[in-house]
Amino acid sequence: MTQDQPAPPRDAQSVGRYFLDQIGGRQLEAAFACLADDVVMEMPFAPPGSPTRLEGVGAVRSLYTGVVNAALSIELPVSTTWPFADPEWALVEYTSRLVQPGGQEYTNVYHGLFRVVDGKIRLFRELYDTYRFAEQVPLEARRAMFPTTDEG
Repeated sequence: MTQDQPAPPRDAQSVGRYFLDQIGGRQLEAAFACLADDVVMEMPFAPPGSPTRLEGVGAVRSLYTGVVNAALSIELPVSTTWPFADPEWALVEYTSRLVQPGGQEYTNVYHGLFRVVDGKIRLFRELYDTYRFAEQVPLEARRAMFPTTDEG
């Protein structure tokens, strides 16, 4: 961090929003700097061919690197955030707008539950309309974006 750069956010709402903004802006190293080494990302309702749980910063890096590299464009605008009584937790609502390698569009509303400890994401639980995802992102495209995933 230089004198011209502001300090990274530390509260759960700001870190969650910042992480998504950096992914959408293809600033992956800035996004990955928000992750704790032992981060857990859960997508409990993901369809077959998509990951349901990732453990460790390397696994989350691999997923987002695959998604961003495969996408022709990606936007993750945040619509709102909600704090919890415990400041380590926040719920962030955002939209995924992605153009897939073949030119097909994917749009879906997501809710991300973030637990942030000492300015780093320890848990990121992502909930979304998995039927919409499965309809708009064919299995072959999921395999291309998520090359190291389980089958569900």
